[in-house]
Amino acid sequence: MSTFGWEISSDLTKALAEGGDFARWLGDRVPVASYARISRSQWGAASRQHLNNLAEAGRLGWAVVCLYTDDGVSAANPDTARPAFECMVRDLSLRRTAGFPISGVIAVEQERLARRADDYLCLLRALAIRPDGCLYLVDTGELVEIHAVLTSLEGGAEPQGQLETDRIGRRRRRSIRDRAREGLGSGGQRRFGWLGPDTAAGRSTNAVLDPSESTYLREAVDRALAGATWMSIADWLTAEKVPTVRGGRWTIPTVQAMLTNPAICGYRILDGVLVRDGETGAPVVGGWQAVATPEEWWALVGRCDRWYSPNGQRSGYKDRYPSQSRGNGPGAGRQMRLAEAELSRKYLLSGFLRCGHTDGEGDTCGAKMGGHPPHGTNRHASYRCSSSGCRKVGRRADLLERHVEAIVCERAELSAEEWQLLDTKGQRAVIATITDSIVVRPLPKGRTRNAPFDPALIEVIAKTPAVADSPPRT
Repeated sequence: MSTFGWEISSDLTKALAEGGDFARWLGDRVPVASYARISRSQWGAASRQHLNNLAEAGRLGWAVVCLYTDDGVSAANPDTARPAFECMVRDLSLRRTAGFPISGVIAVEQERLARRADDYLCLLRALAIRPDGCLYLVDTGELVEIHAVLTSLEGGAEPQGQLETDRIGRRRRRSIRDRAREGLGSGGQRRFGWLGPDTAAGRSTNAVLDPSESTYLREAVDRALAGATWMSIADWLTAEKVPTVRGGRWTIPTVQAMLTNPAICGYRILDGVLVRDGETGAPVVGGWQAVATPEEWWALVGRCDRWYSPNGQRSGYKDRYPSQSRGNGPGAGRQMRLAEAELSRKYLLSGFLRCGHTDGEGDTCGAKMGGHPPHGTNRHASYRCSSSGCRKVGRRADLLERHVEAIVCERAELSAEEWQLLDTKGQRAVIATITDSIVVRPLPKGRTRNAPFDPALIEVIAKTPAVADSPPRT
């Protein structure tokens, strides 16, 4: 039978019972949590792990504030909930538990914490929100380099057998580079405009053009070269009822990504760099069918100020924009760019907002709302529906953010001062911990957009209890 629990350490409980306060008890020590887990419940097994953790914490000059225990709970099965572990990750994200600060966690070994990469990543991301995050493994005497391990795992490595998976990762990256230099396709997900794999016909993914989709792709290229806006192309594809590869909506980023992908002219980019012949320096031309010429592709890239510069150089107005190339394949360069993109987010609520417009048949749009700078008659930044088939809901950014911040701080038990100490990445991490999504309802008929901000039109949907609620604390 599995059980789980949470409790304040007996040392702290005793100090408080004797009239002391937390600051005096903590002194100059680092406040941490102790975590113990056992797959098959055995009397005293979890307690022994905590005893080991407490002893090692004392040697390190750390103070165990609270103990989290999952007794009789497997960490290998993704369908098995670990309430104490989930509660600990949530508390670490907020850097507090029951009003007491915590900066890190100590456990006897890594497998006690996580045996799945997703769980370990979740823990490391919570610890990495602030620079004071720390993790110590007693059995190996290892103070984990959180950011280094996080970068490695986000690149595809598994938490166990690290050396072997590192070797596999290196071989995989080397294979990708070799195939690119030989002009071979990347495989992977099917691109819009190309056919998928056919084993019987000996056809690989993205090698042969799809007769129907490639016609629309070529038309989109022609429209873009003629000066059509990205949104107008998205609207045209939507009106033609052409589905994306994943069946989603056509948006500005989707169209930009499709038309500036070097594959349309036979080129390929790895880690933000155009693949070139080692001897001649000329771009390598792949063996798949193309829909555009290199000159046309360069023209499309040149008019797009939000994507990438294949030569790593920019001039004029593009100096203002950092490279946002997603590249192809795994690699540290790609992960670094993704991290930089997250740090450089301008809008706090990007990715959380959903359009709440409902059509005549009662269907809700539900599309994401993106941030937009002041423009024209809009003197303030705003969030607007990104769906080319809707775009009926928008809201002033500063008022919406202020309203959501107040709700999140209340639910997370954070003061306004604590919230302001967090950078954008930390604030977004707290929002992600507390909320599932934020629905923005349209203004009622007859109400102008200059009307006072109405909080009743904003619905902050909390995480489901299984994800966000703390387990019973015993």
